[in-house]
Amino acid sequence: MSRSSTSKILRHQPAKPWARVKLWSPKSWGLCLVALLFCGWPVAGQESVEAGREDETAVRPVAAQAKLVDLPNAKIPWDQVLVGGQPTREQLAEVAAAGYGTVINLRAPGELTEWDEEAVVASLGMGYVSIPVAGQPDLTEETARRLAEHLEEVGDRPVLVHCASGNRVGAIFALKAFFLDGESKEASMVIGKRSGLSSLEPMVEGILSAKGDAH
Repeated sequence: MSRSSTSKILRHQPAKPWARVKLWSPKSWGLCLVALLFCGWPVAGQESVEAGREDETAVRPVAAQAKLVDLPNAKIPWDQVLVGGQPTREQLAEVAAAGYGTVINLRAPGELTEWDEEAVVASLGMGYVSIPVAGQPDLTEETARRLAEHLEEVGDRPVLVHCASGNRVGAIFALKAFFLDGESKEASMVIGKRSGLSSLEPMVEGILSAKGDAH
């Protein structure tokens, strides 16, 4: 084949499809930008927004979950709250090992004489709060408010709230739900039972019924 024939063949070969687009035409620029966006090229300001979200997540404390410890009538009515009856010294050690930060005791002074609960709790590195509930005179909105205030102060570590059997604990949580959390009488009684309320149920229901008109 002569050189002139070869030249004619090469001159008449169809152009490749990709070669028909001008590389720097407005159309090609548009296609490039669209491709970059779909491939995850960060939009201006997006990196700073995402970094801010990461920082916010990093500094936000994560509340520890309460772990069930084998106390008398032990229950976990809320994620950070363990309720029940009187723990032994060994059970308090289990409570501390489970990551609890505070023990709230609703028993009256003098009920427990065999050993010093406050001293044991302190030796285990936990905080101790006493809110005595000796009988019906202590089943009040004020007592419920004291419990609510201390629950707000315990931070992100779980808290144990106990009395002798858990009965008084449930009573005070029922009053808290009614007087402070705006729950109905029926809902408050359910919350109380979920928190340990038993033999004090008629007394608590009478208190809520008497206050119902003013609630």
